Amino acid sequence: EMGYKVNVKWGKEIFKDVEISTEDSIEDFKGKLFSLSGVAPERQKVVVPRSGQLKDGTSWDKYKLKNGLTIMLVGSVAEIKAPETKTIFVEDLPDVTPYAINYQPGLANTGNTCYLNSTVQALSVIPPLQNSLIKYARENGTDKVANLLGGLMDILKRKGESIFSLSMFISALRTQHPQFAERGNGGGYMQQDAEECFSLLLQSISQVPGSKGANIVQELFEGEYLVNSTCVENPEETETFVEAFTKIPVHIDSDTAFLQSGIKNRMSEHISKNSSTLGREAVYQKSSKISKLPFYLNLQFVRFFWRQDKNVRAKICKPVGFPFKLDLFEFCTEDLQQKLAPNREAILAEEERRLNIKKGHESAETEEKKDEDEEMKDTEEAVIEATENDTGFYELLAVISHQGRSADGGHYVAWVKQDEQNWLLYDDNKVSVVPAEDIKKLTGHGGADWHIAYLCIYGSLTKDKLMANPK
Repeated sequence: EMGYKVNVKWGKEIFKDVEISTEDSIEDFKGKLFSLSGVAPERQKVVVPRSGQLKDGTSWDKYKLKNGLTIMLVGSVAEIKAPETKTIFVEDLPDVTPYAINYQPGLANTGNTCYLNSTVQALSVIPPLQNSLIKYARENGTDKVANLLGGLMDILKRKGESIFSLSMFISALRTQHPQFAERGNGGGYMQQDAEECFSLLLQSISQVPGSKGANIVQELFEGEYLVNSTCVENPEETETFVEAFTKIPVHIDSDTAFLQSGIKNRMSEHISKNSSTLGREAVYQKSSKISKLPFYLNLQFVRFFWRQDKNVRAKICKPVGFPFKLDLFEFCTEDLQQKLAPNREAILAEEERRLNIKKGHESAETEEKKDEDEEMKDTEEAVIEATENDTGFYELLAVISHQGRSADGGHYVAWVKQDEQNWLLYDDNKVSVVPAEDIKKLTGHGGADWHIAYLCIYGSLTKDKLMANPK
């Protein structure tokens, strides 16, 4: 048989009808158990009755499998290390520190609204979006959600309040998008998906004009793929087209250990659609390359999937690393790479030049002279619009994380970059300063009971910015 449905007993818990596909590897199955239990594959001991322990790299035909068989899983969820440094709450900081004034207030949770609070705080990290929304609200724009969001951003930007409630804004959101008004058995509002909330807010914000005629979402978040789609059975049936995107979804499978490998998988995939030459459904090889980079890049780790046996959207807790500085050059079309290359070379040369000055190989006078030359050259060259990524480099600005085992429960918070050393953690009404090191702990290595990155916002590192500070 190609596959079996087995039960997996883990302590007092039993996972029913877990599928084993004999075409998949043992490691793939352990990855599936990881997503169900949170026990990392390296901590798993899986015992098949009358066959012994499952060993990595072995074939399924060595094990006596049948439908309804109960397999034992032994192993504990990795111990979650609390951050080494004590969390500092903003209100405990002495008045002399910049944080006493330089942060926006937390948002009160009005009953399972952490998904919305964290989304609003993460979007606030984008100044041109914040300013456009505030202008839209002051001019009384027609979209009620975008209008109220602008009013909310206006209050947050002033940084005067210590906690702010978004009750008016959330009632408008629930009217416009009734799925957020869903109530549980006890009558209270249910937890919702932060990514769905993020996407629907972008939909409302797309009514807001940008500075260059297009709407603000196109201006700030839209990139384009150049897509080539070829029918596998009839390679002569091929088409090339441009596809816009405002978010890159990162699907997590057994070989996704880093964000870049997840993006790579997204760029080359098989899809099923109707073939005009074969007159039926067929499989197509879809290859994408980025032909236009967005100024702000939204990345979603696709961590939730439907579990029929428990009737919940369960969570994939597999750890996936993501960088503070992201380079998308390898995912770009050749044409775009040629446009980016001179800027990247200039940044590298500037980095080496500064390194030489540090080592004393070049004098400070030479540095001043070169700075003047650079300024002259900059004014002669065509001015690149401020909303264009001209290097392929991005920096991490905000993370929305989820803590818990299913999409219908758990807790969302936002982590927002303050400077190179410090980030702000927005946990509903609580705002705290955390070291940048804590962001590295959002990869998933702490299991479902610690925060895991779900949505990341990256901002462009332009040539001007990197020439001023190449590191």
